[in-house]
Amino acid sequence: MNVGKISAEKAALAVNGWVTLPPTEHKADWDDYRQQNSVKIAELAFVQGLYQPTPTKKKEAIQPNDVESSKLTLCQMGASQRGEVLLARYDGDLALDGASETVHHYDGIVWRPVSDRDLKREMLAAFMEEKLPYSPHGISSAVDALKLQLPMMQPPERHLIGFSNGVFDLKTCQFRPHRKHDWLLLANEVEFNSPEEW
Repeated sequence: MNVGKISAEKAALAVNGWVTLPPTEHKADWDDYRQQNSVKIAELAFVQGLYQPTPTKKKEAIQPNDVESSKLTLCQMGASQRGEVLLARYDGDLALDGASETVHHYDGIVWRPVSDRDLKREMLAAFMEEKLPYSPHGISSAVDALKLQLPMMQPPERHLIGFSNGVFDLKTCQFRPHRKHDWLLLANEVEFNSPEEW
């Protein structure tokens, strides 16, 4: 690895400049090269060696809940980062019931409780998929960190009746699609049919 070349290219990129290095196998600056050869040969090598380095493309900025977490392995991540990985495995659809300290997962209709044991098994699955070593403490700390990051669940609105195909709002007498922030814990397993369909 040529540290001088790396430093020169970094500096050139910073100011949109050019780089030229003496064409030697050993460590040398331009004055060393001139002394070993001649002024004419050094001038020619200088001009022929000029180039403008191109920046390497950087990856897009990583979102906080991104599973990649800047390409660290699960073993290298802190507990909070592993918690974010676990959250991503549930598509970000987790919340915490403050009264019971139970994590819930939104399945598109209702919020269903997820036991700590199931969360740990999901974290273990992430380690196994990557073929990485794990420790019970590392897995437990990820679940604990996840719980600290999650939004708190709100009590469900009493005027909403959940069905398998949506929610009927008793206040507005309207049927509408499910929403995550309805915080429903229960829903009828039957479909709602409007009176026009009877």
